[in-house]
Amino acid sequence: RIVAELEADAAARVVAVVSHQMAQAAFLCRALGEPMRSWPRFELGNARANLLAWTGQGWRLAGRDL
Repeated sequence: RIVAELEADAAARVVAVVSHQMAQAAFLCRALGEPMRSWPRFELGNARANLLAWTGQGWRLAGRDL
């Protein structure tokens, strides 16, 4: 739901989502259009941060552990 709402109006929005590892994995895979099996490449773990940026056409992983 968060990804869909932001895609509808992503300009000038900042959203922080705090969750456990597998919830982060599901969120990132959904936002990036990746299959769930690709989650290990995001190197998720405790106290890790991921920054997603809207490109106007889709999301991209813009940074980690900021």
